[in-house]
Amino acid sequence: MKKYCTYEELIEILRKRQLNIVDENLLQENFESIGYYNLINGYSSIFQSKNDEYEKGVTDTAILHLYNFDKSLRNTIYKYALAVESRVKSVIGHVFSKHHGVDHRKYLKRECFDKDDTKTERIEKFIKILQKKIKTNRYDPDKSRPCIVHYLKKHGHIPLWVLSRVMTFGEINKFYSCMLLEEKETVSRTFNVKPANLEIMLKMLVKYRNIVAHDERIYCVQINRDLLPSGLQIYNEIDIMRNKQGVPMVGRNDFLALLIIFKYILPPFEFEDFWREFMVAYETIRGKIKPHHFGRVANKMRLKNNWRKVRGFLNG
Repeated sequence: MKKYCTYEELIEILRKRQLNIVDENLLQENFESIGYYNLINGYSSIFQSKNDEYEKGVTDTAILHLYNFDKSLRNTIYKYALAVESRVKSVIGHVFSKHHGVDHRKYLKRECFDKDDTKTERIEKFIKILQKKIKTNRYDPDKSRPCIVHYLKKHGHIPLWVLSRVMTFGEINKFYSCMLLEEKETVSRTFNVKPANLEIMLKMLVKYRNIVAHDERIYCVQINRDLLPSGLQIYNEIDIMRNKQGVPMVGRNDFLALLIIFKYILPPFEFEDFWREFMVAYETIRGKIKPHHFGRVANKMRLKNNWRKVRGFLNG
């Protein structure tokens, strides 16, 4: 069983592992603000040998630089994931309302969604979740949102573009997956991708967004179960290495995959803003740590081959 250690004892443990402590007081302050586990356990492996000892010359400052790099990535990703969420909600609200109207009592019906009988149970369950959201906002003052209350009082119904404001990113993604195919195609054309590809991209982006929202590491991320489709044209454009089966070896569920998703679904001007912010952080960490440690960071991010060509990829 792990025993409790004071900050002084933890620092002594790090010294025994050959970490060069530059400023003990500052390191203790970082333990207080970040947490020993989050900082040391989360970001040390890049700087350690196989026996968990730190390589010669590694300082606590280097670990903090990597932490700050990852924090910068989290902030940037969260910012642009919110931009995607807002755009997706807007497009879905417009397309769906055009076909099914603005009265939730009429559009939250099974017949307004995918006709596949195998999806009936899932769709009906999701409809009940949305109906419950409206009911909660109507009758529970502690959980009500002004936009919902206003529309109910003034109009007696809730348009989807209003209801979507109280839906999570995951819920709007589920809504998209439940839509009729022709309506999904209309939405996906806004992003110039196939409906199935947009669905998986949004599903993965929800996971990336949740990772950064929970303050977890993002630079070395590996999304479980979900993978970007191997047939995306961008893999050919950026010369990604493939295995014997022709499947891309990187860029399907890692940080490179996140860059690819943003390239596909952010408007060009917003992607340029994202890319600029990302590259500032990337070049900053390059200058803060030793070259071979930076190489390990880039490898963890799966930024290999001609990954920078993602920026110039022309979708469509």
